[in-house]
Amino acid sequence: MTNIILFTFFIVCVRESLAVTEEQEYKVCFKGPQKDGNLCMIAEVLVDTFTIYYRMDELSKQLVDMETLEDYNTGYGASRVASQEACLIRQLEKTFEARLSYLKSHDQTTLVEPEMDYEMKAVPVENPKEEIGDYLTAFCGELPMFKMIKG
Repeated sequence: MTNIILFTFFIVCVRESLAVTEEQEYKVCFKGPQKDGNLCMIAEVLVDTFTIYYRMDELSKQLVDMETLEDYNTGYGASRVASQEACLIRQLEKTFEARLSYLKSHDQTTLVEPEMDYEMKAVPVENPKEEIGDYLTAFCGELPMFKMIKG
């Protein structure tokens, strides 16, 4: 009897730990330019690694081919932008919890414009592994990396 209880407890613990590592997915759209329609991104949240991966949905990918990875362990995000043949790095301004809350509250909605309301300039990243870590450096691959700073 004790073995059955221990085994049941083990199964419940495994199931709960798998639930924590499950991926959460959200879709957020922005009004597109002209009559091209909305630009929509799918956000895949991995709670156990404190990362969020964004990709354009299939219709939006025809207009803008971009992927973004936010690593809240390092405090940086990286966007691979095919049309610019570059990987754009930015410092994350919100906590993981705040970003997750934002995604949950805007899931399946269309926003008028992205939330950034300031000018940015690009500065080449000289030592990527030191500045942004191995994970984001690997994400950028061979693309030239530029850190985006307010300016």
